[in-house]
Amino acid sequence: MALIGDTRFAERSSFFNGQRLFASDLQELDDFNRQMRWLHNQSLHQPGIGAGFATTGTKGAREVSIQPGYAIDARGREIVLADAVVQPVPPVAGDDFGAPVFFDLTVSYPTEALEVAETREGACGATGGAIRLRETPVFCWVRLGPAPDYLPTDAKLRDAVVNGTQLRLARAQVLNCRLEQPLSL
Repeated sequence: MALIGDTRFAERSSFFNGQRLFASDLQELDDFNRQMRWLHNQSLHQPGIGAGFATTGTKGAREVSIQPGYAIDARGREIVLADAVVQPVPPVAGDDFGAPVFFDLTVSYPTEALEVAETREGACGATGGAIRLRETPVFCWVRLGPAPDYLPTDAKLRDAVVNGTQLRLARAQVLNCRLEQPLSL
């Protein structure tokens, strides 16, 4: 999936003194700059963790900690975690034979509607709206199949991991809703 193939055209906005600007003009400028940055990232950088995203979880824990970090996915999108977060361990008792179940903890760029971080009222009675949107990373436990391959069991998630839109942070063995071993990086 090449971003260059998704780019319709490369037009830069131009403004002049006295021009009346609309929100759509500025939004188009922001969209253009974001698309060019993603194209740059996709063309010149490898997908993966650039810095941070350290994950910790000890044997017997019911949750794992993820530290702030920066990553780039295969589409060139920046995945930024500004504050540490805690993720619960998947609520799984074990496999059909009472053995631990393997999971990969992944992170991805948010594809759903972004969280509204700030709103403002419009001027002169105009309708207000969101002025800042938060791009909060999405964390996902991906269940893995048996050894020796440990491939994701869900085809859609397997494709996302293989194509680099979901990035692996750590591997866990879960038994009785707890980590059976410390997280494996």
